[in-house]
Amino acid sequence: WFLKGIAEHDPKLFFDNLSTFTSEDGKALKVAYFTGDFGPFHQGHKSVINTVDQLKPDIDLVFPLVIPHPRVGALTSHFDRQEGGERVRFTQLGLADTAKAICIPWHLYMDDTNPNTQSLINFVDNKFSVQKPVVQIAGGDSLIRLDQYGLLDRDHRPRIIVTRPGVTLEGMLTHKSNVAILENIM
Repeated sequence: WFLKGIAEHDPKLFFDNLSTFTSEDGKALKVAYFTGDFGPFHQGHKSVINTVDQLKPDIDLVFPLVIPHPRVGALTSHFDRQEGGERVRFTQLGLADTAKAICIPWHLYMDDTNPNTQSLINFVDNKFSVQKPVVQIAGGDSLIRLDQYGLLDRDHRPRIIVTRPGVTLEGMLTHKSNVAILENIM
């Protein structure tokens, strides 16, 4: 709760000191990001984060990254800052009772005047100088898009995919050693 409080009260202080924070056992924080348009943030998004919290306790923090809305195009360079700010606030409200999930308006603290999905991910990666690359969390529905855009082959970062109960994806990922599949327990 301490880090979440700092991040939401004074994001600049949080960013400036991010690489110095440690886990309770004194080790470097293990963090993950969870991209989505979160328009709106809903229980399905929250259950992905809660499943990771329950089944992967070694993940110290999860950063939901609000990305450009798909109606503009998932890889668009356009990011409406007002709409993004509203979606960040709705996501914060949805995660108010979740200590490990911190949603802050990353795009306000970037040098990039027109951030896109990749620049947001690069920004988070660069803030964590100890743990690179940062783990990506995705819902099972997003796996198809990750594969479609070639990200599973181009970007070999560790990934955690959370599926709906009863849905199996292992056949799709037999060749991907960097992907862990979790069944949603919420």
